[in-house]
Amino acid sequence: MSGRWRCHVGGLPRRFGLSASAALLAFTVGTLTACTAPDPRPSTRPSLEHSGVDAVRDVIANDDRVVISVIGDSTGNDTDEWVAGWAEHLTRNDATVVVNFWDPTAGAYKKRVVYGRGEREVVIWNGSVPGQPADAALPILEKLQPESPNLIIYNFGHNDGTLPTGTALQKLTTAALARWGSSAALAATLQNPGTGAQAAESDHGRRSVAEWARLHDVPTIDVYAAFIADPQWATDLMRDAAHPNEIGSRLWAETVADTLG
Repeated sequence: MSGRWRCHVGGLPRRFGLSASAALLAFTVGTLTACTAPDPRPSTRPSLEHSGVDAVRDVIANDDRVVISVIGDSTGNDTDEWVAGWAEHLTRNDATVVVNFWDPTAGAYKKRVVYGRGEREVVIWNGSVPGQPADAALPILEKLQPESPNLIIYNFGHNDGTLPTGTALQKLTTAALARWGSSAALAATLQNPGTGAQAAESDHGRRSVAEWARLHDVPTIDVYAAFIADPQWATDLMRDAAHPNEIGSRLWAETVADTLG
């Protein structure tokens, strides 16, 4: 089975082929090896070019209905965290933004919040699940992505799973392509630093995401850099060892808006 990822650059679609027979990547601690082809990037890289941020911004600014899939953890699952904050930013560009919030108890989207009353419609399926590492999203991906997305944003790093985060992100990307067989731009956050006992796990996860994004030319949203720019970030921006407080979540949303629009 084969499919194509598509993005829009300068208003015109550009397509990049990807086949299910393409080589997958195997990640090991400190080592990255290709399972088959010596350079698998042409067959496994996502749809975006090296200047992928501009392509993502074009997707978000499209006058047609835009569907965004956020797949991540508890740093973005609530109405006072970055996904909701970014939705408010998007309303400034003449958009009505509908955010669907995942209910982990029900295992479904239950809450729907509408921001703004603009001419454009942006729909966000906020599949942020508390405690969820990237590989835990794989078995429920069909529920997390109930319709074909124009943009997928991965937000992982704080929680270790059974797979390295970068490996899991590639599996999620491959699964999404196999299911939709069409277009989706990609972006990934480099999450805020952790404190105390959480610091090492968060740093390891962030590095895994950064390496995956570098290999596949996926644009990143550098929340980590935005946080550490404040010398007192641990007290100014954090609620606990992993989660931002209200000010930190606002900074996170502003960083996403500055990067993607």
